[in-house]
Amino acid sequence: MGMNDWKEIFDVYNTQKLISGKILKKIPGGVTVDVMGQNGFLPWSQIPPRLKSDPESITEHSVDFSILKLNAFGNNIVVSRQAVLQKEKEEQHLESLKKIEIGGIYDGVVKNVVDYGAFVTIEGSIDGLIPSKDLSWRFFENINDVVKVGDPIKVKVIKINQENHKISLSHKACEPSPWETIDETIYYKDAIIKVSVIKMGEYGLLVSLPNGCQGILDKNEITWEDDNPDIEKLFKINQQLEVKIRSINKNKGQLHVSLKRLTNKPADYIRPGIRLVCTIDHEDKDGLYLSTSKKMPVYLPFSEISWIKKYDIKDYIKNNKVQVVIIANHVGGHQNIGSIRHMYKDPMSEYAKGTFHKGVISGETYKVYFVNFKDGLTGIIPKKSLGNITLSRNQTVNTCVVEADKETRHLILDYSLESEFTGNDIMNMLNLRPGREVGLLKRHLKDAIIDGVIDTSYSAGENFVKQKAAELGII
Repeated sequence: MGMNDWKEIFDVYNTQKLISGKILKKIPGGVTVDVMGQNGFLPWSQIPPRLKSDPESITEHSVDFSILKLNAFGNNIVVSRQAVLQKEKEEQHLESLKKIEIGGIYDGVVKNVVDYGAFVTIEGSIDGLIPSKDLSWRFFENINDVVKVGDPIKVKVIKINQENHKISLSHKACEPSPWETIDETIYYKDAIIKVSVIKMGEYGLLVSLPNGCQGILDKNEITWEDDNPDIEKLFKINQQLEVKIRSINKNKGQLHVSLKRLTNKPADYIRPGIRLVCTIDHEDKDGLYLSTSKKMPVYLPFSEISWIKKYDIKDYIKNNKVQVVIIANHVGGHQNIGSIRHMYKDPMSEYAKGTFHKGVISGETYKVYFVNFKDGLTGIIPKKSLGNITLSRNQTVNTCVVEADKETRHLILDYSLESEFTGNDIMNMLNLRPGREVGLLKRHLKDAIIDGVIDTSYSAGENFVKQKAAELGII
């Protein structure tokens, strides 16, 4: 065979072009085929089934293949029909897919179970996905509680994506909705029914009827006394409750129930969250007794007047009246609890761990410095965290929050040395955009201040950055 002939074979090999060749003879492990005048080896596993059934006449047939391995010096050629088999498989899949109809109901077998649903094989070879939301009308936490690999399952084809040939299936669409069979003589507005707790969330409880219909017990419908109860302390999963139906919509599959409406609303009840201007009746050691315009009693604990420790109650009182927001009922033996501080944002919410805040040194003990902030909060800087650094009274300091406890109102801080020459100054002076160079210079500047190489003044920072930028080749 000439070089030109081998060149043609190499071209076919490099382009992975499909060619056809006659089967020459059967040998151990496969057959030899004619590859443009040369003998090639084709494994028996890749012989078409129709030819395997009659091995005596196999040499009368030709097959399509591509060249898998090529060694011209050893006169060795291995061919493969994988590309052909893959193409045939895809064609068979497309032909089978044409038989699948949207809306059709098929018998299938669960092939695989994943977190987001179950893969099911229908018609023997077509795979589709049942999303977890389409598996069952009943609530479940674990898909394996509903289906397992190998389970027979009836499915309805919901969607076929013609581009990627993916099929969306539904099992619950093959079953009647529990809302279609709900007994309207039992389940109606204001009816008292029994439900089971199946999930807890920030909104309240997800509950289930015996037939699988699900409803919501909102957190503010649990008790008249508290609009925001701790549901994890009050309830358990699978707990049975007797509730009253607030609203039910069979067509939309919506159900809202109430626990507190099993009893009548207290005559002196005020909805939590409402703001009222109250008159001061009298004071005790823990707070103020108030009265609404409708003569309903409200108690204002001193702890609910301000988020900060130091305050003047006179700042909140005008003409013997004070505005409060109702936060709870029947707590601590008092009918309605009011709050002034809950009408405003808690300043502690701004002091998340790692945030920076400027304050003024207001005093010290032998262990800590006290730092006052403009919003009235006070924090401490442990002296052991400062090393040899000494701070003075009325000194303005930049601090970083190490710990912030809203319950105890404790703020633990770290003294943060910060140059007056900022990152914006660096970008303006060197004509840089935000990026790695600016971050690098800021880090070197901070390290220089902490190490005592320069002070925090603007001029010191400016000179240091110019020098460091030149050393690093930034300018």
